[in-house]
Amino acid sequence: MYYSADSPACSDPPADSHRGSVWVCEAGRESASDVAAYVKSLGARALILISSEGQGATIPIRRMNFPGVVLTAQEGSDLISYLNSSSDPSASIVFSKTVLGVSPAPVVAYFSSRGPSQATPGIIKPDISGPGLNIFAAWIPSEDGNSDSPQYFINSGTSMATPHLSGIAAILKAAHPTWSPAAIKSAIVTTADADVSDELLKPAIYFTKGAGNVNPNKAADPGLVYDITDDDYVSYICSKFGKEGARNIARGPVDCSKNVTEAELNYPSILLSPKGRAAVKVSRTVTNVGPARSSYKVSLTISKSTVSATVTPKTLTFTKLNEKKSFSVSAKWATGAPPRTGNPFVEGKLTWTSDDGKHVVTSPLIVSALE
Repeated sequence: MYYSADSPACSDPPADSHRGSVWVCEAGRESASDVAAYVKSLGARALILISSEGQGATIPIRRMNFPGVVLTAQEGSDLISYLNSSSDPSASIVFSKTVLGVSPAPVVAYFSSRGPSQATPGIIKPDISGPGLNIFAAWIPSEDGNSDSPQYFINSGTSMATPHLSGIAAILKAAHPTWSPAAIKSAIVTTADADVSDELLKPAIYFTKGAGNVNPNKAADPGLVYDITDDDYVSYICSKFGKEGARNIARGPVDCSKNVTEAELNYPSILLSPKGRAAVKVSRTVTNVGPARSSYKVSLTISKSTVSATVTPKTLTFTKLNEKKSFSVSAKWATGAPPRTGNPFVEGKLTWTSDDGKHVVTSPLIVSALE
């Protein structure tokens, strides 16, 4: 193996004659294929590329047209220690088989957009996480008619996560034709798997993962949904952008006689911003899409004792399908004032669980100290 501490990104040719067969290069500004082409031109027969520290456990597969493997920064650090301690370091790259269960999952990729949203600070964003890294997907052939253009490709990004979520939404719409887009979103958000890591393999926060990783099977039978009508959205847009802005978005006449704030929007996640010593309260309405006769009890979990929160009522009882019930959530700073230092956000979750335990409806909850 060849590695240069003076040129870790392999941007300069080695001064000595010993160049080795397998080059070890740290990621720089050049793409993996450019690095591979460069080291190949200097006599390398294979490449070990070490990702940057900021990418963490995220390793997007890149076409190199050259034998190569990509390591995380931690794995690369171990490799460099071996290189520095060995008089004749060597390696072999063996293409043998797929090994399952050796990597943590799900993990949010380093390139995934993070919240909070600057445009809608009162709504937790992102909503949800979905598969978007190294997806084997259909690929549009080049317009020049090149027959060598691939029909399938391994790709990463929001453009990969979006069709996964869109497909799940389409399946839910087929299963429940009367559900609105908001009801479908609610089903996806409130049934997500919350156990998700960030790219550094630490527990991901809501502003990184949304409610969690999408679980299509659970979303098909959520029990309760938070529904939002078209008029509710228009009233919200009116309060956000005014009548002219709402008309531009709706592309037609709008009624802005009613305004709905972000806190009042019947969203499946909840963000509260108590001011000073006063408590802040929001209301939510759920629709029963499970068994006609059912009852749900609430549990509220807050990650820090600096926040005091309550839900009223504690139980929701339904007697028919599509029946609606409302509840309120209030929160205040237990110390009497929001914290002035440290993380301004306190996470929690609000969960409605049916008496038979078959339906668990969980809403992400954040209490914010930001003004």
